[in-house]
Amino acid sequence: MWRSIGALLALLLALRASSAAAEDEQKLDVRIRFDQPNANVEYVGWQGLRGPDWREPGDSSELRLALAAGEYHLVVTLYDTRDPKKHCKLAVALNGRPVGTFERGQHEGWFAWHIILPKDAFAPGGKQSLRFVRTGEPIAVQEVRLCNYWPPAELPPPLPRFHRTGWNVHASHFMHPPAFTANELKEAVSYAFTIRWSGPDQKPATRGMRSEKPSFDLTGIWRELPAATRYNVAIEAVDAQGKVVDRLSFGFLKVADFDPRGNYPKAKHDYAESGRRDAEYLLRRLEAWKRGPSGDLGAFPALFGSAYIRLLTTYAQLAPESAMAKDAVVVAGNIGQHMLRTSTPRDWAYPSMPRSHAGEVLQVCRTGMVGLAYLDLLAATGDKAFLNAASAIADSLKATQRPEGRWPFRVNARTGAIVEDYTSDQAEAILLLDALLAGHGRSDLAETRNKAVRWMLENPVKSRHWQQQWDDVGLLPPYRNLEFYDAALFALYLLRHATPENGYRAIALDLCRYIEDQFVLWENSAFPAALVPTVLEQYVCYQPIDWHVAHYIRVCQAVHEATGEAMWLQKAQVMADNLTVVQHPDGYYPTWMRRAKATAPTAPPAVDYSDLWLNCTSYTGEILLKLAAHLSKPLKQ
Repeated sequence: MWRSIGALLALLLALRASSAAAEDEQKLDVRIRFDQPNANVEYVGWQGLRGPDWREPGDSSELRLALAAGEYHLVVTLYDTRDPKKHCKLAVALNGRPVGTFERGQHEGWFAWHIILPKDAFAPGGKQSLRFVRTGEPIAVQEVRLCNYWPPAELPPPLPRFHRTGWNVHASHFMHPPAFTANELKEAVSYAFTIRWSGPDQKPATRGMRSEKPSFDLTGIWRELPAATRYNVAIEAVDAQGKVVDRLSFGFLKVADFDPRGNYPKAKHDYAESGRRDAEYLLRRLEAWKRGPSGDLGAFPALFGSAYIRLLTTYAQLAPESAMAKDAVVVAGNIGQHMLRTSTPRDWAYPSMPRSHAGEVLQVCRTGMVGLAYLDLLAATGDKAFLNAASAIADSLKATQRPEGRWPFRVNARTGAIVEDYTSDQAEAILLLDALLAGHGRSDLAETRNKAVRWMLENPVKSRHWQQQWDDVGLLPPYRNLEFYDAALFALYLLRHATPENGYRAIALDLCRYIEDQFVLWENSAFPAALVPTVLEQYVCYQPIDWHVAHYIRVCQAVHEATGEAMWLQKAQVMADNLTVVQHPDGYYPTWMRRAKATAPTAPPAVDYSDLWLNCTSYTGEILLKLAAHLSKPLKQ
């Protein structure tokens, strides 16, 4: 659900499958952003950092730059509303020669439009002019990029001689004591660590430590450091003469941990009632699906369709007395039938797979999510077509599993080519395989599941490289975009299979610690507009979102079931209480758990109900219904 400007969405996913230039080829990459003016580019018709001034159709802007003739890829990052009433068009000309026109496509959000500029359109003198003309509705352009290779690789900048290492180099806040590490320097014999902050009285405070290695664990001083406070850190490399040979500095925020006696918002509704209202809101939105499986599930059908199915089948199961319970089963079944009918052909490299994106690009992990939704439909309808479909997904996963036990992030489902390789998310596949093993006699899947579990234990569990999971975010350098959805799902698996011998419970609790450390907010020092308590999504969309509040509730409930520790249930209830507080009168939960801008200086802050993602509110309603059911039964001894 990344909404950050510059995201390369569905079109870019397909383009990334194209071959790249040889490694030793000289690469040219000119990036022209409105918010970062390029000194070597002349801007004509631009309004500073606000971008081009296109107020009426026919308005234009120009970029003039020195560029020798050659074959170049032009990549323009644009916003598409997918609104059929919007006739968004942007014509591009090189030195007066038309080279292409962007028209409204089938995307929702930022994505990349790509063409190859014709060589014969370049001016012989080396001064080139790119002109952009708006010919329809207003259109947003964030970046213009010229490359002589494809794809335009995101190369990280060279590291300084003395630099931080480890999983948390891009972390901005911590709830639990972090350890900071850096690379060793040959001339250094020791390292000095200093942390500074301002106390409540604004007086500066300092703590320091020394070590022979550039590694510093703050566990020993963490309790001394006030929460909701920002800290400045310096690490110095010192030689044998006591001279500082190099230095690095950074900052972070310490956020507060859960307070069992905290003054958190009180629930406005019973959880079951709240979840029912959400399900009935969804049914009103999906009214057309009562007539048959002919609707559109949007740009990410696996993500949305499975969320709808899970809420509606949960609602029908846990609230069978509701007037709309039968409709819920009908709508869920029709969505499932649509997903079956649009699955990949059987002769593709990844056959019988539900679609995660438009076209041939498949996000493999999402197939596990849909397979589990099919099993929910089997239970709700008794239709064995859904069991067969879930088994077919498992067969495809079994056939395509890599020798080390994992699956790639995104592939071309027809050819099998890898589009984007690394993902930490093998957990969705693991949970599907586990469900078929436990409840449907698929003992042949045991080794496939076990290999994936071993890969998870040896890789993201140890490296903390929890990345490449969300449907609208592409491959990013390691640790740039940590998230937790799959970490939480893997924790659920470990808790379910924990024994005194395998140590899975301790690993699961450590994953919960990581989740809380980086994504859970009990107070708003890290995000002043957040409706706390709440939960953040991922580094590139470090926003409080209802889906993730619900996901954290799901984890807390699982830990409570496994351990019996009352605090985990209290955490789940505190988060659930806040969801009922922010729930819209129509029944849905706000996607963005943040305050809207006040309409007047004296007006109280309101909930931001804009930009609703139906899959998010669906998942949230499902989890509240299940929490209500959990609270209604005694804890297993």
